[in-house]
Amino acid sequence: MLTPPWDQPDREYAEGIVKVEEVVGYRPISDSGTTMPPLVVGDELSVVIYPDNEGTPVEALADLAKSQTRGLLVLVALNFPPDLSVEGRWSLKRFAGVSDGDIIFPGACQAELGQQFTLLGDAVNRATDLSLVSALSAEMLAKYNQPQVIGPLEEAFREVTA
Repeated sequence: MLTPPWDQPDREYAEGIVKVEEVVGYRPISDSGTTMPPLVVGDELSVVIYPDNEGTPVEALADLAKSQTRGLLVLVALNFPPDLSVEGRWSLKRFAGVSDGDIIFPGACQAELGQQFTLLGDAVNRATDLSLVSALSAEMLAKYNQPQVIGPLEEAFREVTA
């Protein structure tokens, strides 16, 4: 466990190393203006995981890593001070994986999220797998600064979860 010297000095984090196989979407500059490390297919990436984030339980992620479960990582930029010379770090917001043909979201709301994606898959006649989560994530990231724009997957997701 390490303690970051910025933003939340009393909050510990774990560091995970992941191999990038595909990049679904990428914003090279954080909302605060920090340049983020590139996401390059084939490279290994250091990711910060906060153990107190109920959506990304470190123990469950470690078990999935040991089982070599492939997954989709939703990463967010850590908050950095106004000093833009500080290199950005990626933090894990959520993980989606596939186990025994079912999509799994370890952590808070696991059952609810799994059920919602099953409903979405049925609504759009697609398999409930990582490609569905990837497609929805890419659609939403592409319109990040335009919340009024709703893509077809997001619209279907809203309908089945209303």
